[in-house]
Amino acid sequence: SVRNVPYANPVGVTFWQNGQSFTQYVHAETWSDWVDHGTAVSLTREALGSTDSERWGTETTDFPVQRSESFTVTYMHQYWVTMVVEDLADAPTPLLNITQFNNTRQVPVTGQWGGWVDAATEVSLPPTLADGHGTRWLAHKSTSELVQGAVTLTAAYTPEYRVILAFTTAEGRTLPAPLPSRVLLVGPEGDTTGVTSYDTLWLPAGVWRVAEVVWHGANIAPSLPAVFSPTPGGAWTIGTGVHDLQVVATDFAGIPVAGADVLFNYPDGRAYRTVTDERGYAFMPAVFPGASLIRVSHLGLSTIAEGDFSQSDTLSLAAPPSTPSLVIASLILIVAIVSVGLAVRGSPVWRRTSQGKRHLT
Repeated sequence: SVRNVPYANPVGVTFWQNGQSFTQYVHAETWSDWVDHGTAVSLTREALGSTDSERWGTETTDFPVQRSESFTVTYMHQYWVTMVVEDLADAPTPLLNITQFNNTRQVPVTGQWGGWVDAATEVSLPPTLADGHGTRWLAHKSTSELVQGAVTLTAAYTPEYRVILAFTTAEGRTLPAPLPSRVLLVGPEGDTTGVTSYDTLWLPAGVWRVAEVVWHGANIAPSLPAVFSPTPGGAWTIGTGVHDLQVVATDFAGIPVAGADVLFNYPDGRAYRTVTDERGYAFMPAVFPGASLIRVSHLGLSTIAEGDFSQSDTLSLAAPPSTPSLVIASLILIVAIVSVGLAVRGSPVWRRTSQGKRHLT
């Protein structure tokens, strides 16, 4: 019995009878005849009418005859498929998934592969290849195809590298938690990529630059764009536009005030709070450039420093009263807390010392 062959494409059957070989072309599904004992019936591997790009083929062609037998041979409608793989230097060899004679298997493809594939089945290559060492190769387009005719498929892969992003202040200190909520990167071709995870980032080769770093609701990207060329397992440390600030709380006589409360508000409304040490010093990490407010308070008195903290700076603060009634109260208070409290004087003004430090007095 011959199955799955169109009537217009007969199959040749060669057999031995009375010591002589005969070839008969079979159009019908079933053929029968007398065959010499101990010989073999052979079928042509391809049906007549097959071409270089389309055929009806079989893998089983020979049947030894020892007794009265019945054999069934299925021919598969197949097309010639050519697969070309590009840009895979140093990459793992991709495995092509194909179906031949109803059996699905994997075939390694190095450069180019060609073979017969069953019609109406799918051929596919993996969309991603990885070497396990920080490099992967990503296909430009779909790597699967439903075979409905002879076809040549080209799979081009682009290498990508795993990169870890880290962030620092302008002075090189690690940016305090939390991590930026979003980073906008500009790729080698000018396309933008939004990033929210920084330890498993994959980037193609080329020069990348930072367009935006959103932290506490504000963009703290550096004024000069940070650029980076990815390499396998590389780390990209982005220096942001925020700066460290040191606050010094003193009384009217310049005596340090310990335990003063220092408060800085971020653009998203979150607050950073600390206190001065025994020297009157407090460290403010990652202060935003531009107009910012810092409040220093102690024992009910407070002062607010407002300015453009666009570089690392040291501020000396005192707490001036704003009304005459507060002046009287503070004068009394000065006597009581002169050794530990804040001096209270007139309206605050900025001045800069010969050492280049800014003071609010």
